Amino acid sequence: MGNRNNSNIIRHVKYGEHFDDFPTPPWATRAFFEYVAPHLDGGGLLFLEPAAGRGHMVRTITERGFQCSGYDARDYGAEYEVADYTDPMTNYPAHDVMLTNPPYKFAQTFVERGLREARVGVGVLARTLWAESAVRYRAIFRDRPPFVIAIFEGRVPAETGGLRRSGAMMSHSWFWWDKRFPRGVTRFAWIPPEAQELLEKDEDYA
Repeated sequence: MGNRNNSNIIRHVKYGEHFDDFPTPPWATRAFFEYVAPHLDGGGLLFLEPAAGRGHMVRTITERGFQCSGYDARDYGAEYEVADYTDPMTNYPAHDVMLTNPPYKFAQTFVERGLREARVGVGVLARTLWAESAVRYRAIFRDRPPFVIAIFEGRVPAETGGLRRSGAMMSHSWFWWDKRFPRGVTRFAWIPPEAQELLEKDEDYA
């Protein structure tokens, strides 16, 4: 279990009191299962969402029949345990897949920890330009390239503080590492521009 804390915010030395609060539209998580890793079917895998926020991604994962444990370094009122994934002293339950939309500033730290601890794979939703970095190339991409990078052709709303159907549309991609496949050349995939229309549900915004 993660370390419990009665305060609303863990003031970790690297976090301070700054948090990325950009809720993930459920349709964007559904796109992961439809276009990026459709082989992840059935309910046997255990998921971890360490930046769960208000729980949009956790609920979307569980609607697929999986079990998912949610944590966050801040309490957003969703009753998830407060725990900081960038702190190596925090512990999490054993899991097969770490799937998250991490704070952009700490996405590399999230991936590195996920690759150490997740038994099957690691998936992060990040801005597409996250692939462009000499630092990340040397730390991750050169020796541990993603199995798939899937680009949203229609872009994804990125609005702070709450879930929105539309708004600031930013270029995002799913970066997916699957440990069951040999390391090799990264496969690129394209999430079609109609993905939001196809995968969005009215009740997502209730």
